[in-house]
Amino acid sequence: DQIRLYVSDECAGVHEMLFITVLIMMTTGVPQRLRIKSAIVACIIVYIINIARLLVLYPLAVSGCNENPNMELCEMPLHDFHTFFYQWGFLIILVS
Repeated sequence: DQIRLYVSDECAGVHEMLFITVLIMMTTGVPQRLRIKSAIVACIIVYIINIARLLVLYPLAVSGCNENPNMELCEMPLHDFHTFFYQWGFLIILVS
């Protein structure tokens, strides 16, 4: 009666934070202080969005298993949402 989840560094958004920080720090013609502030703000935004995403994942898994108790792979709504957001959500956030 437990749903075991593992949060890796990819799931935590660490790679996205590093990627956006490198992009910001490579920007030329912008003062160093502004680049550092911008990188911090971008990482905070990615972190908050990622925490919200992780908080949504568990209720999706529980709802799937409540609807189909004792069924194998009942947490599939969790994986579907995770895959969609991982493929498109962070890409949209990083580009914008």
